[in-house]
Amino acid sequence: MIEPSDKAILTAIYISSLEPEILPLEFLKNRTTISEDMFDLKIKYMIKNGFVENSDPLRLTFIGRGLLKVVLIGGVFDIVHPGHIHTLKDAKNQGDVLVVVVARSSTALDLLVCSLPLNGIDGGPEQAMAKMIGVAQASTANSRKPICLCLESDRWL
Repeated sequence: MIEPSDKAILTAIYISSLEPEILPLEFLKNRTTISEDMFDLKIKYMIKNGFVENSDPLRLTFIGRGLLKVVLIGGVFDIVHPGHIHTLKDAKNQGDVLVVVVARSSTALDLLVCSLPLNGIDGGPEQAMAKMIGVAQASTANSRKPICLCLESDRWL
């Protein structure tokens, strides 16, 4: 079993790999009481035990990544309703990190089931993303687990 502070550091490194402008220590300063000295000590321990690569920027190894449970959900989110909020909260409780992918209008049209996305076509994905940022922050305000919002890629790998 891994200590909560170690899990927090691994999570911060993972978030930094998704959002390079977010440094792991800065991410932790807003969420924990881990000092810079303790962070450095823990990183040395994690490198020694094969959880983190000895690199700049810090990267998780396969073993380190395996210690985190990442939950991914996606949707159009053109109109945010209580079902979305319930789903976000539930998904957040299922893992250590929640990644939300906001679909582009073109994808919503490709997957059209019953109607056009109401806001996505005129407002674009940026409007949907702005809404989801607000909803995600409000619905997970009391959680220390991070949430990462992503805009669907134009290109599938």
